[in-house]
Amino acid sequence: MLLIATNRDELAADYLILRLRERGLPFCRFNTETLGDSADLEITCDDQGPAFSLLIDNHGEVAHRIKSVYFHHALAPLSTPEAPSDQKEFAARELLETLRSLWRLIPERKWLNHPIRLWRAANKVEQLAVARGSGLPIPDTLITRRERSVRDFLRRHRNNVVAKAVRHGFVIGDNEMLLAGTQRIGPEYPDLMDRFADVPVVYQEAIAKGADVRVVVVDSRAFAVEIMAAGNHIDWRVADITGNDLGYELVNLPSSIEQSCVEIVGKFGLRYSSMDLVRAQDGRFVFYSFTTPTWVVVLVAIPLALVVALLDLVFERYSGFWMWSDKTTAGE
Repeated sequence: MLLIATNRDELAADYLILRLRERGLPFCRFNTETLGDSADLEITCDDQGPAFSLLIDNHGEVAHRIKSVYFHHALAPLSTPEAPSDQKEFAARELLETLRSLWRLIPERKWLNHPIRLWRAANKVEQLAVARGSGLPIPDTLITRRERSVRDFLRRHRNNVVAKAVRHGFVIGDNEMLLAGTQRIGPEYPDLMDRFADVPVVYQEAIAKGADVRVVVVDSRAFAVEIMAAGNHIDWRVADITGNDLGYELVNLPSSIEQSCVEIVGKFGLRYSSMDLVRAQDGRFVFYSFTTPTWVVVLVAIPLALVVALLDLVFERYSGFWMWSDKTTAGE
């Protein structure tokens, strides 16, 4: 059985489940924010080694049936319904740490991508260093909150600079979600910095681009799609969210670029992930960021090839796994 560790609102997991059902493959969806409510986890450590029991509504005990794990946008547990209001933060913290222990108990060979490796791959600085070491050009980058450094960076790049968040630009409120997308800044920007939160920001040279390129890597295969947004949008995600039509075109990357993309994913210890490149007007492919593994964009152009490749990867060793006992041990 495939354990899908995700959240209740994740559309990519919905799509994966649809394809699993079409192929008659067994799975269990674990919406991790429900731990302590509709899901319960118990861990033991004794002379026999660590073990766990995982109960999920509508599935019962699933620990002994887990043969592979797909981790995508799993969220921290919310709390337990019974926790008093002044103890909910404490309860949520304890549930999260217990959940993290579960990830460590499942052998890495059973994961499509282990969470620890995904968390490492989320760091923008390491992404750029790994991409450069794999042969991909990267934009000149500065991460700072110092006004003088920003002025110097703008001057050095003749005001052709974009700004973006260090982690991500999503701000979630009680009734709304805001997105601080990648934006071009001008020479007046340093004079306005005191209006914004006093935190480090990523500044990068703005590459004169022909198109944005989303690349999804599945093991040694790379699927690439050019993304075209109507108008002069710097960030195609903002264009998508604001209702502008996006165009998609399947493209073949030069073999050296494809090899570099595959190498980057391998260096992070992942088997499936995606990244954003820019095809510059001068013909270069420039690396910008390693993104959360997703397939939705590419599915618009090549649904069958990518879905088959991903599902084959998830279940490639399915029949060869040995069955765990009722309380799954972490040993090999």
